[in-house]
Amino acid sequence: MNQAWLINIKNSKDRFVEYWKSLSAQKKIFIVSAILLLNVALSVVTYVSTRTEYVPLYANELSQREIGDIKAALDSRGFSQYQLSETGTSILVPKKDAPDLIVQLASEGLPNNGRISYELFSQNMTFGATDRQLDVVEQAAMQTELAEMIKRISGIKHAEVTISLPKDSVFIRADEAEQATASVMVEVEPGQRLSQSQIKALYYLISRSVPNLPLENIVIIDQYSEMLVLREQQEDEFQLEVYERQRKIKREIEQDIQTDLQQMLGTIMGHDKVLVHTLVTLNFDQVKTQENRVEAADEEDNEGIAVSAERLSRTFRGEGAVPNPIGVGETDVPGYTNIQANGESEYEELQDRVNYEVNRISTEITQSPYKIEKITVNVGVEPPDPDNPASLTFETQQNITNILENVVRTALGDRQGITDEDIRNSISVFPRVFAGKEQTVGEPTQNEMPWLTYVAIAAGVIIALLGGMVWLRRRREKQADEEPLLDEFIFEQGIAPEQMATDEETIQKQLDEMANRHPDEFVQMLRTWISEERKG
Repeated sequence: MNQAWLINIKNSKDRFVEYWKSLSAQKKIFIVSAILLLNVALSVVTYVSTRTEYVPLYANELSQREIGDIKAALDSRGFSQYQLSETGTSILVPKKDAPDLIVQLASEGLPNNGRISYELFSQNMTFGATDRQLDVVEQAAMQTELAEMIKRISGIKHAEVTISLPKDSVFIRADEAEQATASVMVEVEPGQRLSQSQIKALYYLISRSVPNLPLENIVIIDQYSEMLVLREQQEDEFQLEVYERQRKIKREIEQDIQTDLQQMLGTIMGHDKVLVHTLVTLNFDQVKTQENRVEAADEEDNEGIAVSAERLSRTFRGEGAVPNPIGVGETDVPGYTNIQANGESEYEELQDRVNYEVNRISTEITQSPYKIEKITVNVGVEPPDPDNPASLTFETQQNITNILENVVRTALGDRQGITDEDIRNSISVFPRVFAGKEQTVGEPTQNEMPWLTYVAIAAGVIIALLGGMVWLRRRREKQADEEPLLDEFIFEQGIAPEQMATDEETIQKQLDEMANRHPDEFVQMLRTWISEERKG
């Protein structure tokens, strides 16, 4: 049996050698390259799927003492798949083991920075502790808790706090009691700089966390020995903030207008054939206007609403003097009533007093804090023929100018005194040959493509090559199966090979005879030919 097995191996080897020798040099190179690419792809996939990914056990850096305690705990558990960082302030473990290790170490109280916290009061303090011991522990716990709060602030990596508390005494009045002091050292993260608002928040946090601690008794420094001084906002700082805010608003408006024009013109002319630049001038004066108006309630008669009316009527008839109105007649004395002595007299006086109420309107108008005073738009357009600037026709430039005029007119709003000439002068359209095309946002460059993409491409090429080889092999096998059928029929009929292709009538007769005598084999051969014709 072993001898037969060896003979089979030898025969297989001989057939492979003969087949390899029958291949052309191009096919040999193709097969060897496919095998090498397949090996490389399999090696990369195996490495990626089997390698161990290490992650930091804790996000924040720990002290070397804490790292030593954690390392000892891991060694005692028999866990050796960890790595220490170069600085010794971080420990790396496999990603799949990190959650379990964090929970297990936390149950043992690790990491332990050795500081005293308020938990000590509920764990280890006994009734035999003296007041002095309690004061020391309370002060240490206060310092620890305050340092932990400061470290949670964005931009601060580490903090150390030292507090000096005054001694309490019943013989000292409250107004004469000493004040507490605090010294704080913060380690700012690299590349970060605390703003004045953050420094102010630090001062108030420390002041409100310690009893009787005013702001002036707090000192804060960073790791570079620079004082973090709490400054009151001066007038120049306020002006600087206002300038920065106005500058930001101006830049955002320019960018919005420029982006909209770039997208609109780019859709028409091509995104890599248009360049838009805008510049706006803003008026940040905030104007408040108060307007008081009085209007008639009845607009038709231009009268108000009667709220009260009084009518007085006096009538006199009889003998005697009738008083005349004061100051009438040329001979009358002004200011005195002239008495006319007639026999019979008649006197009547009517007075109407009406109080009208009108509409009193008070309007207070506060205008927008900023308004566009002037806008300038410059547009560079690449001509259809970059070597011929005249290929950008005047009609095209005029159409672009009309679009820009509408945009500028809308942006300026109802500004008084603006004319069409002013709008045209603020627009410039010029032909320009661009040196390069704009790269599409979000399109990854060649260096940014992940290496897994190359692996996927290589695997796809290898699969395509192997599929092509299998298809060629099956096609050759089908051709080899079809040839004996025709040869067998020719041999049975005694037809010489040179007589097979004499003329079309002879071939037709031979095929008809084969279809009559061997219909199944003839149908199979026709199907094979049809499938090959379709694939070809």
